[in-house]
Amino acid sequence: MGSKAKNLKVLLDAGFNVPPLITVPSDGISAERLDVLVSNSLSFAPLFAVRSSADVEDGTEKSYAGHFFSAIAVEPCELFDAYGKVVRSYEKTRGEVIVQQFIPSDCAGVLFTNDGNGLMVINSNLGLCKTVVEGQACDEYYTSRDGKILSKHIAKYKTPLVYDKGLRYDGNVDKESLAPSQIEALVKEGLTVEEFFGSPQDIEWCFYQNRLYILQSRPITRFNSKNLVFYDSANIAESYSGIVLPLTHSFAKSIYKKVYENLLIASGASKRRVERNQHIFSNMVSNFYGRMYYNMNNWYLMMSFMPGYKRNKGNLEGMITSNIRVDVPRSVLPSVWLKVGYPFILVYKLIVFQRVVNRFVVKVNSTIREYRRKKIENFTEKQCVDLYHLLNQELLEQFHIPVENDFLLMSFLGSLRKKFGEDNLKQHIAFNNVSSNQVEAIATLSSKFFSVKQFEEVIEGDDSKRFTSLLVQYPDMKTLLDNYFDLYGGRFANELKLESADVEFEYKALFSMLRAYRNHKVKIEEKPKNGKPKGFALNRFVKYARQREELRLLRSNSFSLVRRIFRRLGVLLAKRGVLQSPEDIFYLTVDEAMLATSSAFDSDYKVIVSVRKNDYEKFKLVQPPAFFTVVEGGQPVVDQSELTSSGTLQGRSCTSGTVKGRVRVFADFSLPEKIDFEILVARNTDPGWAALIGLSKGIIVENGGILSHAAIVSRELGIPTVIGVANVTRILKTGQVVEINGDTGEIKIIEE
Repeated sequence: MGSKAKNLKVLLDAGFNVPPLITVPSDGISAERLDVLVSNSLSFAPLFAVRSSADVEDGTEKSYAGHFFSAIAVEPCELFDAYGKVVRSYEKTRGEVIVQQFIPSDCAGVLFTNDGNGLMVINSNLGLCKTVVEGQACDEYYTSRDGKILSKHIAKYKTPLVYDKGLRYDGNVDKESLAPSQIEALVKEGLTVEEFFGSPQDIEWCFYQNRLYILQSRPITRFNSKNLVFYDSANIAESYSGIVLPLTHSFAKSIYKKVYENLLIASGASKRRVERNQHIFSNMVSNFYGRMYYNMNNWYLMMSFMPGYKRNKGNLEGMITSNIRVDVPRSVLPSVWLKVGYPFILVYKLIVFQRVVNRFVVKVNSTIREYRRKKIENFTEKQCVDLYHLLNQELLEQFHIPVENDFLLMSFLGSLRKKFGEDNLKQHIAFNNVSSNQVEAIATLSSKFFSVKQFEEVIEGDDSKRFTSLLVQYPDMKTLLDNYFDLYGGRFANELKLESADVEFEYKALFSMLRAYRNHKVKIEEKPKNGKPKGFALNRFVKYARQREELRLLRSNSFSLVRRIFRRLGVLLAKRGVLQSPEDIFYLTVDEAMLATSSAFDSDYKVIVSVRKNDYEKFKLVQPPAFFTVVEGGQPVVDQSELTSSGTLQGRSCTSGTVKGRVRVFADFSLPEKIDFEILVARNTDPGWAALIGLSKGIIVENGGILSHAAIVSRELGIPTVIGVANVTRILKTGQVVEINGDTGEIKIIEE
């Protein structure tokens, strides 16, 4: 019998309030025999929890938490199936299976009776314990051993999972999960359990009808007195700049999980091993004040699955332009057979990689073209859900391929750094790319439309309805526009945010872009014919760097389809009264939106949306740091003080050349009706900023690296650029005149 079952049985025998349970052998039992065992001992239980109890679980050295399958709210007819899943998750491990009465708790969580400093830590949420043990948002309390609350953090984005004639998400997202009397009872019971076992305990518990139940207790295998977590916006702020609404965050979180699981499996890691470490992949990105950050601890743990950790870690930090470069404790190491076989896997992948990429590009382009022309705006809820799952299966399952391309890119970039040095590197890595091509395409499109008098009038007048009619009368112009959207339909500012307006379907955004380029001449920087060094590493770098931009465009176009699906779902849910307005869907998570279409749905989403809208309004008033370190569960310190500077600022040189001009600070992307600036200043840019970058004569960016989007496009367009200028969006003010030197990274403030 595993320690989990043993601990529960001794607690039960000692009089602790443990839900009744039986243990079942993990081999040689039939469905009929299981039914008999349950009927004899648990006939009073309407529902069950079916849990693992492997012989390696809950030991004094290691807990193996979350490594094996468990199920909750199991109907009697589903018992044998759940039992089989637990058994299969053991693989070669021995153990038994716990069948226990399921408690539909009002609140639940985990209690650590000693955090290493003699304090007790409670993590809790309303509803069932599943959300807490999976690492989702929850409340956290630190108490002394006599029950005094020393600190508490009440999460504002709890999405409790509750049972009420079925599992559902509850709407009490802003309610504190525990009353003082419950905390007092937990502390008292925790100390009693600790004394009973003679060591600090990690206790899973729940309250139901104000009665405390002990669901599990195991020794604390490692103290976390300084359990630091490192968060970095790095290049995720380039993809998801500024405030990101819950739908986008949850979608991005699921994509990162899927992509990096598939990346490791495609690289030879065990699928079962990956599945047993869901806590890593489910929390690769986090949200603070509505902004997205990498959880660097989990990124490093993800890299630990593969051989060559130090090399891969360096490539990863370069790929995401990490501000934080630390070592964290690693609980995962590559298997022995993978260490032996990995060089052969790598050689094979290099041989076939380009064919894999080519097939991927053809498939994605084909799928995008097929569904871009479908009338998603007429879909039913079921059609929307079905198409979402189809796109996940058809496209998103393969999106680890662009990441493999990025790792190859960073490997060759490392070689070039050694060859040319950091200062000279930028001179050798300019290349033609899809973003600079898009700038040319916008200029061409603008010129064509403004050459026709009727189109000139409707574009100047923002008349979307008449513009649509004119496209019918001028099929050549419609073809020209369709060809642009086939290539760049998903490429616009904040293109990965599902809440963004889609230029293809929001013609006023298109008109603004066309007007901005009406009299603008695009000049692509000419490269010297014989001055560019040759070599295998440089050629490979340019190949993978160009391919990287093309694959990012495919990602944007794919997200555009997802955006249309959820916009349609928003319309349908608002029509059905689930939401107040179609736009409210962006304040739900993907899981919540999917659940709203099911017959079991009964959550009050209007309450959830109202609370979240109120919080997101507050988020607009703060600017959290680009990177920070906190004790797990903590919040970053926000510095709102005004910053000023006279004289010079210093950043990293990026694109050669000097330029003097008036700056405009862009908190978010917008195309001004009048181009009243020469130098663009931004905290981050994403690929959709290409249209604005093309209008600039100089660029200053607060964050970013040598392969950030602003750096790549500016080099191709020959626009002097300085990156990595700390707090520049808080220091410079729109209208100031500055001179920037793209060779030295120096910025002189000439006129206040």
